[in-house]
Amino acid sequence: MTRDFNMDLVYSGGNLLVKLRGELDHPAANSFRSKIQPLLEEGKIDNLVINMEGLNFIDSSGIGVILGRYNYLQKKGGKVKVCNLEPQVKKVFDATGLFSIIKEYPSEKDALEN
Repeated sequence: MTRDFNMDLVYSGGNLLVKLRGELDHPAANSFRSKIQPLLEEGKIDNLVINMEGLNFIDSSGIGVILGRYNYLQKKGGKVKVCNLEPQVKKVFDATGLFSIIKEYPSEKDALEN
């Protein structure tokens, strides 16, 4: 795990809320995948809500790990939702076209309720 990455997990109904802070780079993406994927495979999670408040950097590895969870949940009828994107992370989502498949919500509450 990189020294500037932190991830908190909270279950809420059929949602898994993941709060990210720091940098979602290659080592952090591997940590994200190894913690999140087994939880998704248990089948109790319908939606993955990623709160990116405090995430100040994301690279292609971070985009790839989010896209992988999107593809996995989509096959099961679930969704990936994001909220509280920092401006520099939002630029990466815009540039990669992720907003065409992953919906952004203005707040964690909105993402969990919709």
